[in-house]
Amino acid sequence: MTSSTILSAASYLGHLRAEGNQLADVADAADLDRPVPTCPGWTVRDAVVHTGEVFAHKGAVLKLGRRPESGEWPVGPPAGTAPVKWYRQQLDDLLTGLAERDPTEPIWTWEPDSQHVGFWYRRMAHEVAVHRVDVEDGAGVPIAPLPAALVADGVDELLTAFASGDWGSDDDDPALTGQRVDVRAGQHRWTVTLQRRRLDTTPGATEGAEAWVRCPDAQQVLLYLWGRRSTEGIDRGGDPMALEGFRRRLYLVTSD
Repeated sequence: MTSSTILSAASYLGHLRAEGNQLADVADAADLDRPVPTCPGWTVRDAVVHTGEVFAHKGAVLKLGRRPESGEWPVGPPAGTAPVKWYRQQLDDLLTGLAERDPTEPIWTWEPDSQHVGFWYRRMAHEVAVHRVDVEDGAGVPIAPLPAALVADGVDELLTAFASGDWGSDDDDPALTGQRVDVRAGQHRWTVTLQRRRLDTTPGATEGAEAWVRCPDAQQVLLYLWGRRSTEGIDRGGDPMALEGFRRRLYLVTSD
């Protein structure tokens, strides 16, 4: 089943630009040494630099056409360069690199079934949206609402692309034998099936799911699934083992 949340390439670039610039604007006015409460051990500076490094890595992917090796992309700003200034340059370079490439063009990604530039359009828009919230949390300013279309697609991207697949030795749980979790974010629903070493997600509901995670506020669901919000306001119920297994597997991929 194909997700109905998918946006156009131009939309992803627009969101990447808007969310990326908002992150920088908030960081410019913040104390970079303030901790980010939802990312233990991180400061605002860490969140800014991490996001810039992710952008730099994907810029190297576009230039090289393959997975970069260590040393082929910048890790952090050079001495004497302000973190936010360096971050802005990485964002601008990535936006330019993506805009110059057809989203259907083949390129390396870590998703075997999505080996094309468009994968990075989507992934980077969601990467920066979550980290923009991190920076706002750390700066102690109100969280600006994320665009509704980006939120719905963000839940889909996390469940169907970012967190799905074979977990191998990272998480081998023989107690997970096909339990289903019904995830509902506003008007959108997904069925997550938990296997011993796999997490498989399909858009849409399946009647009789063993557990559920839902909230009318889709942004609350997105931030909860990313580990950026507690269970407050989230309706969770059903099989406790399924809920625990689902949460654990999400944590493995959302903890930075």
